[in-house]
Amino acid sequence: MRTVLVVEGDFHVRALIAAVLTRANYRVTVSEDLGGIIEEAALASPDAILLDADAGGPQFGFDLLVQLRRNTATEDTAIVLMTGMTDADTLARLEGDSATLCLEKPFSRRELLQAVASACGSRVSPGNAPPVHLYSV
Repeated sequence: MRTVLVVEGDFHVRALIAAVLTRANYRVTVSEDLGGIIEEAALASPDAILLDADAGGPQFGFDLLVQLRRNTATEDTAIVLMTGMTDADTLARLEGDSATLCLEKPFSRRELLQAVASACGSRVSPGNAPPVHLYSV
């Protein structure tokens, strides 16, 4: 069973994502402590991390992405960055920060499952990360 760590700032979205993934037979860990995510991810050793770009503030998700990539315990973990910001500058930054995938908000259940399935099958190092893909509604 694949494990997914969900880092989402909105309680209702977090609960919905966890329910959808659990029903699809993923083991789900939900992080509620934004300050301890790096340690939690290192201990949980998830197959993928779903990371809200806006969790904890406008730049926190992007900063966290960089920290996850610099940590030896999480540097190869697939990361799906969830964001409503899909302008050219944001997409360029995502590629530079090595998000494995970008899931555009709002997204459907199908798009969520497609992104997670793709991420769980692509545990790659940041230097060999595939290009950022957008799943739009």
